[in-house]
Amino acid sequence: MPERRRVKTGRITHALVEILSVLDPGETIYLDAYQRGLRDFKATELDATLEQKAISPE
Repeated sequence: MPERRRVKTGRITHALVEILSVLDPGETIYLDAYQRGLRDFKATELDATLEQKAISPE
């Protein structure tokens, strides 16, 4: 089982995650796509909620 550790990330797209620190050149890592998907979904849901509140007259 590989050692688990946190890394500092930079830009993230649907196909790329920029790793800024902790890795040595040529080192292989595994990213948890499920957890990343949950964060992306939660952020999108929050943005939609905030946008709806800004549009809705009170």
